Amino acid sequence: IKLKNRTQANQLLGGYLSSVVVSDDLVRQICEDDVNEQYLDSLAELTKKLEGLSGGANKAIAASSQAAPELERLRSKAIGRIKEFLFGHIATLKKQKTNLQVLQRTVLIKYAFFNVFLEEHHPAVEQEVRLQYAATTSKVYYTHFKEYFSSLMKCQLESVPTKSDLLVPPVESANSAVSSFTAGLGALGAGGFKTLVNLAGGQAATMKDRPNVFCLNGREQVVKDMDNQDKDPMVASQHRDKKFYYEHLFSSYQRLLIPTATSEFMFLHDFFAPTSTAQHQQLFNDVFGKTLSFFVEQTELFLTTCFDSVGLLIMVCVVDRCKEIMQQRNVTCLDSYLDRVQVMLWTRLKTILEANIQSLRRAQPAALGPPSVSTHLATRRYAELAASLSTLRKESRRLLQREDALSTALQQMHDAMVDLLTKLSEQLPGLNERCTFLINNYDLVLAVFNECQIGEDVLHRFDDLRKKASTAFVEHQLQSRFPQLVAFVKEKEGAPQVAPSPDVTKRMESIAQTFAQGWKGHLDQIHKDVLASFTNFRSGTEILKQTFTQLLLCYTQYQKICIKAFPSGAPFARDFVSNGNILNEIRKFSGTL
Repeated sequence: IKLKNRTQANQLLGGYLSSVVVSDDLVRQICEDDVNEQYLDSLAELTKKLEGLSGGANKAIAASSQAAPELERLRSKAIGRIKEFLFGHIATLKKQKTNLQVLQRTVLIKYAFFNVFLEEHHPAVEQEVRLQYAATTSKVYYTHFKEYFSSLMKCQLESVPTKSDLLVPPVESANSAVSSFTAGLGALGAGGFKTLVNLAGGQAATMKDRPNVFCLNGREQVVKDMDNQDKDPMVASQHRDKKFYYEHLFSSYQRLLIPTATSEFMFLHDFFAPTSTAQHQQLFNDVFGKTLSFFVEQTELFLTTCFDSVGLLIMVCVVDRCKEIMQQRNVTCLDSYLDRVQVMLWTRLKTILEANIQSLRRAQPAALGPPSVSTHLATRRYAELAASLSTLRKESRRLLQREDALSTALQQMHDAMVDLLTKLSEQLPGLNERCTFLINNYDLVLAVFNECQIGEDVLHRFDDLRKKASTAFVEHQLQSRFPQLVAFVKEKEGAPQVAPSPDVTKRMESIAQTFAQGWKGHLDQIHKDVLASFTNFRSGTEILKQTFTQLLLCYTQYQKICIKAFPSGAPFARDFVSNGNILNEIRKFSGTL
């Protein structure tokens, strides 16, 4: 029993002594040795002794009061040396060409326990370290990102869209933009849209000289390249003198921001061990707030003069992609920043889309150049813009989820464009010219839409309009060249069969003779007029075929009426032209058809 008691007493006493007695080695290590990874072991031993001293049972022992001053002195010394060490390493972050992420992950993270020690034994000093780190890294990040942004701006296209780059330029720009707009109409009709009108300078410019703010033209690739650093504009510009749309520069900035912010956010969690999500986010804001505010300001400045709706929607898609990347990483530090930028982009986009819609609604046909059956520049712009927006909407899952605003704008734009085309057609003198103008412009829209493979519902709307105009064109062609024939067939079709009066008989005979005398010439003239009228060859051949088919049906119906009126044979039957002869004549145009 005595042995057992002595053993227990020895264990208790040994444990107590090891928890409070300060060895010379520990004093030397804490006060004199270099602060390095071995210092962490000494600090852990000191922490253990401080915890042992503060324990309820040990605190009541008289000997503890003698060890307390020495441990307190070591604690104070350790706090001072840790502060000096951390401040020194934080200062190295300011050195030029320092890779922050490398220094954080290879050096600072090893000493995360220092912050735990400071938080427990001197929270005020730990707060000083946090503030010093935040102030230093905030300045470093701000400087680096500002320099990077300035470098990016050197890669921007020099010619940027202005308020003249609406579907129809505003009236107040009549001396420059509108005059150039109307000057470009002839070029579009004759040159197959190989020339783009420079609305700002009043002169023609090729596509490579001036950006096309309506055509997508591969610009959406910037969203797909978000994870590809080889596509960075800064990288590309180093190899050749190349300029980019603003959305390329915007995406480049985000591509640098996302991994940098993610790395910093994770480091803050591992190094400072914040006790709550709110504290973690606040610490991140202290570090990155100035940088994010700078870019928000630059974005606001850009948006005040931005009239590129396609570029804006691409930027919206870029932000959507950024959100997806951050969600995949389960990192929330940029949520408020991305939300704010997204709201700014959407607000400006809606404003520009509304401005384009209003430009169509307020357009004065008389101010848009002399009447012509050729395709109109406003139609080309509308078709490219609508196709670009629809393509971006189709390829972005997030856009599809909130497409109401965009769909509404596209529908309003469609209605305004149709109304404008109707007004422009009314400037032409005859029904034939009006229909030709509408068909040419509807064909242009359909050609662009088909090339971009946008929704069937949009295609059907313009296809129906084209069919309606084509039907009116065919009817007018026949009405103008065979007026008696068409009027007679319409009058008698569906009417009760009665014996023809002498006047009706004379009228029927006149139709037969007139048709027999001039039908070949009319067919040839229809062929020439149709092919000369339509810019879309395929559409022209379809209308030509439709016209010939309708003529043949009309003449066949006329013959049936005559046969019913004269069962034993019409007295003027010798003037009838057989359907075979008509078909043979039509076949002469088989090369066209």
